[in-house]
Amino acid sequence: MPDITADAIHALRGANSPPVYFARSGRIVRVGEDERGRVVIEELTEHGLRGELARAAYFFKIGANQKTLQCAPCIEIVRDIQSRPAREWGLPSLELLIQAPAIRPDGSIICRAGYDPATFLYYSPAPGLTVPDIPEIVSAAHVEVAKKRIESAFGDFVFQDEASRANLLASLLTPLVRSLIEGPTPLAIYDAPQAGTGKSLLAESVTMIATGRPPDTFSAPRDPEEWRKKITTMLVKGSAVVVIDNVEAVLDSDALCSALTALVLSDRRFGTFEQLNLPVRCAWIATGNNVRLGGDMPRRAYWIRLDAQSSRPFQRTGFRHEDLREWVKSNRGHLIASLLMIARYWFNSGCPAPSRIKRMGSFESWCNVVGGMLECAGIDGFLGNAEAKLANNDLEAGQWEEFLLAIDRIYRGESFRVAEILDKLTPGRCTETTDVTALRQAMPDEIAEAIQRRSASCSRLLGNSFSSRIDRRYGDRQVHVTRDAMDAKTKVARWKVVAS
Repeated sequence: MPDITADAIHALRGANSPPVYFARSGRIVRVGEDERGRVVIEELTEHGLRGELARAAYFFKIGANQKTLQCAPCIEIVRDIQSRPAREWGLPSLELLIQAPAIRPDGSIICRAGYDPATFLYYSPAPGLTVPDIPEIVSAAHVEVAKKRIESAFGDFVFQDEASRANLLASLLTPLVRSLIEGPTPLAIYDAPQAGTGKSLLAESVTMIATGRPPDTFSAPRDPEEWRKKITTMLVKGSAVVVIDNVEAVLDSDALCSALTALVLSDRRFGTFEQLNLPVRCAWIATGNNVRLGGDMPRRAYWIRLDAQSSRPFQRTGFRHEDLREWVKSNRGHLIASLLMIARYWFNSGCPAPSRIKRMGSFESWCNVVGGMLECAGIDGFLGNAEAKLANNDLEAGQWEEFLLAIDRIYRGESFRVAEILDKLTPGRCTETTDVTALRQAMPDEIAEAIQRRSASCSRLLGNSFSSRIDRRYGDRQVHVTRDAMDAKTKVARWKVVAS
């Protein structure tokens, strides 16, 4: 078996020119086309790998009378190949499919279709895509022309501030310069006060430039398990841009938080205990009206805010391009060239780090690369709305600050049990006072919903909420909850709120 397996692997490698078989996430995959002609990453199952081996080499068995008979590859050999460490396959590593030329870490540009071993990317341009040549030395005049072309595409969108306009350029650049960014990339929030302002059109246009096709989208689910499944599905597909469309409820997902700050995401294959280790190299976008963020999401997002200042923004007329989708599709090559000129100008200038921005924690590489390109091109305002949006959208932090301060007004630094708080939150269980009423009004959403449902798990939910927030400071008074000594009689945990 080891000898036959080695020969079969050797045959597969020999048939892999130009590369179409790859190692990804500890699996053998191939780059193929779906029923609509779109290039996709497909994992080779046992049957798939068996078929590819049969096309790569002739397999024989010894029959009766010692006759040599041609046969299909033995399934035991196929399974043995799949069970071997990825390094033994000798196949190139694949991280992502791209549909637009991208810039390499040395400043050169991926412009030839197929696999690029320097970046582990597979470039599959849309039919008919023509991107003008990018000069080796990009001048300031080139950059000005590039900025005007991009402005022509997106100038009719009414941005709330210059920061939102600059952040859109960051969102446009991110998929094309992803190989330069060593760390993760944050979530771009395309936000507006009401429907019809153009958020989805903007996201679709940005994605069309990067991929040449409509975005891979999904709606924000409510169930944590569904979040995990949807994110894993997108990463398995190798999507260059992932769009979470039409966010309505508070956007708060542990799975999304993990994906946004990970370079490799580990998860189980659906319905099995097999471990998947998926590279996270996509750009992330979410759209919605007055998007609210909860948990750790605010510090993982940057904002592109649209505001047409109209009660019926969908009735606006007089646009430069009446059919923006078609215009972007027709002019995609020139728009890509404009973005790459901005990127190469930064390279020609020595790759300077930005000097006028406050960097986002966990996304320092993205801030340095994209922020440096924008600053070098004379585009101001990048992340300029970060502090204001963080303050306005950290919904959970504001709720817990008010809740803990309301508890402090009742107990004045004295310790309490979870059951005591639950009695005050549940109508009819205690004497009504002004402070008790204020405590109920300050309840965080998740606790209020549990109380309203009269859930039997309210006590456990409240206790777990305190436990997960021990010593986490909120607001100017640095209010926080801490665990006090165990109740001597009941052996039940006691808590205390501390505020300056």
